[in-house]
Amino acid sequence: METEPILSSANIYFCPLLRRGSRLAEVPPDAALLEPAKDIEPYLRRNFDKGRSEVELHGRIFHTEVWVPKAGGGFSYVAVDSDRNPIDRQPSINLDRADVQRFARFMNKTVAFGDFGLADDAVSIETQFIRPSFSRLSPEGEEQGDVQWSSVDNFARVVVIGGPGAGKTSCLRRITLEALERLNGGGDDLTVPVYFPLRGLRASTIDMATISRIISNFGAEVVASKSSALAESGQLLLLLDGLDEVDDGARLSVGRAIVQLAASYSRLRIVLSCRAASYEWDLPDFVHLKIKPFSPAQIREYSCHRLRSVNSARRFLSSAAALADVRDLVGNPLLLTLAADVYLRCSALPVRRTVLMEMFVESLIDGWDRSRGITRRRDEWASPKKKLSFLCELAYHSCLADRHVFGQDDIKSWTHAVLKGGVGDMLEMSKQHTGLLRETRLNGWSFSHRTIQEYLAARYVVSSLEDSLDVLQEGLKDNTWQEIWQYSCSLASNAKRLLDALIDNSSLSSQLKARLLSSALAENVEVDQPTASRCCAYIQDAIAIEVADFESSKAEVADQTILWSMELRIAKQNDNERRRLRNSGPLIQKIFNVRGSIWIEDLTKALKESSAPCVRRIGQTLSIDGTFRQRLLEEDNALLLELVQELPSMRDSKY
Repeated sequence: METEPILSSANIYFCPLLRRGSRLAEVPPDAALLEPAKDIEPYLRRNFDKGRSEVELHGRIFHTEVWVPKAGGGFSYVAVDSDRNPIDRQPSINLDRADVQRFARFMNKTVAFGDFGLADDAVSIETQFIRPSFSRLSPEGEEQGDVQWSSVDNFARVVVIGGPGAGKTSCLRRITLEALERLNGGGDDLTVPVYFPLRGLRASTIDMATISRIISNFGAEVVASKSSALAESGQLLLLLDGLDEVDDGARLSVGRAIVQLAASYSRLRIVLSCRAASYEWDLPDFVHLKIKPFSPAQIREYSCHRLRSVNSARRFLSSAAALADVRDLVGNPLLLTLAADVYLRCSALPVRRTVLMEMFVESLIDGWDRSRGITRRRDEWASPKKKLSFLCELAYHSCLADRHVFGQDDIKSWTHAVLKGGVGDMLEMSKQHTGLLRETRLNGWSFSHRTIQEYLAARYVVSSLEDSLDVLQEGLKDNTWQEIWQYSCSLASNAKRLLDALIDNSSLSSQLKARLLSSALAENVEVDQPTASRCCAYIQDAIAIEVADFESSKAEVADQTILWSMELRIAKQNDNERRRLRNSGPLIQKIFNVRGSIWIEDLTKALKESSAPCVRRIGQTLSIDGTFRQRLLEEDNALLLELVQELPSMRDSKY
C-alpha cells in the first residue's frame, strides 16, 4: 500500500486548533507555536485522522484539510505556510482594480467620521480614534479575559457589545478603514469590507441581494455582481452596525436573517454591533467582545486629539476633575466628547454641573437617537418623555427606600403612572433604549450610575416640590439626599424654598449647611436677592465660628491654612496643620468654588464685612480673577510663591 510522502518543506508548519462553535479556530499565537512539519507529521500520522473542515485562521475562514485526534478532545492541526495560510488555500477571486478603487473611495467617505460631537467638526475616525480594549465574553455573558484592539482582526465573526455611547459605531468604522487600507495596498488581502448601519434597512431582513445593492450603491457594479462568490471565498467582510437601532418590532427578524446569512455562507466574515441590553445571545459561532470604558490615559489622549492642544486638554481635564459627577462619567466616549465640545466652545465647563448632567441624560434618553434619525418605539406610552418621567419617579422612590437594587414588585408599589405596556416592558425598554437601567442577578434592577440616579431623583423633587420637600428635609443628614438637594436647587426655577428649608433645618450643623449653601451658590441658583443675602450671611457666620479658635498671634497660620486648603495641597502640610484643616478645609474649598458664579459679589461683600481677619482674607482671595485659580491648580509651586508675595501677612510663612 502506497503511503503519502511526508511534508518536508522548511516553509510548512502545523498550526494547533481548538473547537469554537461549529468550526475549528487557531490557538492565539502567544499560546502555542507553529510546529515544523518534519518534526510533528510522523506523530500526527500515528495518532490523528485526516478530514476536511471549516478552519478559522487570523480572522479568515478556510475549508481545508485538518488532522483530528483519534481519541477525541485536545488540539487538532492544519498544515500552513509561514504566513499561517493553509497549504491548499484556493486563490483569491480577482477584482477589477478601478471598480475596487471607486468603491473604496466612496466607502471611505461614509466611515471617515464618527457620529460623536457637538462642535462644528465631527470626530475623525482616522486621527481621533482611540483604540479601546475589550472584555471577551462567554456565550453566557461572563467575562473571560481582556482582548486588545490589535487582536480583533484575528476573529472572523465578532459581536461588539457596549452601552450607549461606548464607541461601537466608531469601532466598526475604524475596522472598515483599516480593511480598506489593506484592500488598496495591492497585497494578497483582497477582502472587501462593507459597512452598513442596520437602521437603514428597508425591510425586516437582510440577505445577499441586500448586500449586493449596498455595494452597487457605492459605485462598484462589478464587485456587486460577485458578492455571493466573494462571500463563499471568504473575501467579503460585513460590518453591520447597530442591531439595537432596528425598530423593536423588526429586531428579532433581522437577527434571524443575520443567523441565516452566516449559515448560508460559512466563510463570510461578519462584525456586528449591538447594545448589551438588546442582544439575545443567539450567535454561538461569534466571538463576543464588550468595549471597556476609557482608561485615564485614553481619556487624556482623546482630550488632546479633540481639543488640539495639550494645554487645553490639561485645563479641560482639571475642570472635569473638579466636578466629581463629570469625572466619573467621562470614561464613556460619547459623554467625554460632549463635555470636551462644551469646553471647546466656551473655554470652560459650565459652573453648574447640572447643565452637563442634563446634557448627558438628554442625549441618552433621546438626543443621541434623534440626531441619527432613530425611532425605537412608536407607541405613545413609550415616548422619550414617558421614559424620562418613569425613570425620575423610579429614582426618587428607590433613593427614598435606600434601595440600590429593586424588583418589579417594589416598582409597582412606588410608581403612580399608568404603564400600558406594564412595568416589565417599561423596564426592558428603558434598559435597551437608554442604558440608564441595568438588570442584575435574581431579576433585580438598578440604575447604571449612582450620580444619574440622584440627578433623576432631583428632577422628580422639583416637579413635585409640595409633596417631596418634607421628605427632602428629613433626609439631608444622608449624603445621597444632600446631592439630591443640590441638584434640586440648580434645577428649580426659584430655589428659595429649598434654601430656606436648609437654613431652618435644626438637625444639621452650621458647617454642613454652609457647605451646602456654598455649593448651591456656586451653581448660579435662581433665587431672589434677599434669600441670596441670607445665604451669604449664614456662610460668613459659619466661617467665623470655624476660625474663632485661632489666636490672634496665629493669624498667619490661619491664613496659611486657608491658602493650602484652597490649593488642595493638604498632603504637604504637617500633621498638626492637617488636623486644623479637618474642620475648616472642606468648608473653605466649597466657598472658593463660588468664584465665577453670579453670586460672587454678594458673598465677597459679606465676607469682607466680617470682624474676623481670616474671614476678610477669604473675601479678598475670592476677588482675584477666576482664571488665576485654574492656573494655581495646574502649575508648580512658583505660582504659589507669587500668591505668597501678594499676601503681605504671609511673606514670612514657611512651607
